[in-house]
Amino acid sequence: GVEGVTVSLPAYERWGGAAKLKIGTEKNNIELIYFQAADRENSIPFDTSNNILPAENQIIGFVTSQKFGEKLSVSGSYHFSMYNPNTFLPIEKLERFSYVNKIFNPRANSQFNSAYTMSVDYELFSTRIGAKFKRIDPSYTSLGSVFIVNDVQEISGNVGRQFLNNKLGVTVSLGVTENNLDRKQLATQRRIAGSGTVSVGLIKNANINLSYNSFSSNVVALQDIFYDSIRLTQLNETATATTNYTLGSKIKHVFTVNATYQESGGNKQDPVFTFLLNPGYAITFTKHSLGFLLNMSFMELNNSMGETQNIGPTAGINHSFFKQKFKTGANFSFQQSRVNAVLTNQNYAATVFLQFSPAKAHSFKVNYAYVRKNAVVEGAQQFSEHRMTINYNYSFGLSYNSIRSKAKKSDTE
Repeated sequence: GVEGVTVSLPAYERWGGAAKLKIGTEKNNIELIYFQAADRENSIPFDTSNNILPAENQIIGFVTSQKFGEKLSVSGSYHFSMYNPNTFLPIEKLERFSYVNKIFNPRANSQFNSAYTMSVDYELFSTRIGAKFKRIDPSYTSLGSVFIVNDVQEISGNVGRQFLNNKLGVTVSLGVTENNLDRKQLATQRRIAGSGTVSVGLIKNANINLSYNSFSSNVVALQDIFYDSIRLTQLNETATATTNYTLGSKIKHVFTVNATYQESGGNKQDPVFTFLLNPGYAITFTKHSLGFLLNMSFMELNNSMGETQNIGPTAGINHSFFKQKFKTGANFSFQQSRVNAVLTNQNYAATVFLQFSPAKAHSFKVNYAYVRKNAVVEGAQQFSEHRMTINYNYSFGLSYNSIRSKAKKSDTE
């Protein structure tokens, strides 16, 4: 590599799997979810200097969606995470919650946390009114998520209405979010977020979506002695415009443009300006089930440290054959990163998938992704990553009436 390049630390080889069972109809259903992942302790040499330890995780989840009539919808979820950040420690038995010992290997540093959500939507005089509650415990962890936001509680509401025969839609929302749920930190951050969205479909084959989001946050000290030193106020504003236009049927052309502009700043933070632009084009040959896409990505960020730019294309192909039983596709992305007009990194990403559905109820899917970040100048980060997932989905239907009729039939026999 380049002399002086900052290379990422080694990582344990991680294996995991998940299963989901969905019971019910599209409108009224219950999902049971199980996830398990663990690091292989011997996949890298043990080194106390880098402070890298093998971990394991199990998550049991419950998700439900229920619709009552045509106007009322209720949904919710609950996930319980059992996490060991260091599997080198000896296994212990829990005196409380002894049932955990049967499905998990508790250790001295094991963490047990929950995450749950609930939402309600009701239609009143052609106006949709909704409310949502979300809470994720401070130490909630999942080895199945690359990025996860924990220690958060959110309460929000929204109102939406359609006009001009559903060609024009308007939605507004307002919510309050806070962290430090266990009150162990010196201060609590509270955010008030509001948003507005307008969707326009007045032109045939064209859709335009405009949105504006704004949130203000302030840090409230739990002890007055720290108030002057950690008082912080921040304001973020984001505007987004998305448009797409479709042409043709046998040969379908789709043109898309996404643009986002964001400003953020505060009383103890220099202003930051971010601009994103993503134009794209896709063509599909319907008769042959063959499609191609080409997208361009551009990002520019300006702050007190200077200017950062990322730019590069993504090209892809997808194809279905054997009466849609086989589906395959591949994408390749290339991106250059510049800091103050100096090229620092050249990044590559490739993804491939293969899906096989031999019958309506069965589906197999394999995904493979490779990411490489090459350093061009001294001090830039460099790393590579391989990731593969294998999914199997089985769908079946059972109704109460069919089970009851079969039971009666067996009784009479």
